[in-house]
Amino acid sequence: MNRPLAHLRLISDPRDADALIGLRRSLRVSKVAEVLDMDEAQVRKLVHAGELEGHRAGKRGIRVYEDSVDEYRRRQHLGPTQAKATPQPKRRQGPSAASLEALASLRDMGVFD
Repeated sequence: MNRPLAHLRLISDPRDADALIGLRRSLRVSKVAEVLDMDEAQVRKLVHAGELEGHRAGKRGIRVYEDSVDEYRRRQHLGPTQAKATPQPKRRQGPSAASLEALASLRDMGVFD
């Protein structure tokens, strides 16, 4: 018995099917904006800047690849803590020797008690 579909792999997660046949799942801009908790215009700017990868859907529509959104979220989670450390508040130092000497001379002159 010849089994024509014997070469196909069984997959447990439907997302694996897209990767298996070379397709990338994409989302609407409104859904990406909801997931990233930002405005749709901001999502479009991220696509235009290359931060998110997407494709055109029709004349004006944009769809964003789901794996691109996941990668962006990963970068945003790791990026700020590595790239920019929180500045430590400056510690206030005590008066320098020169300022103590100046204060002493002003006291000697009677400028203040």
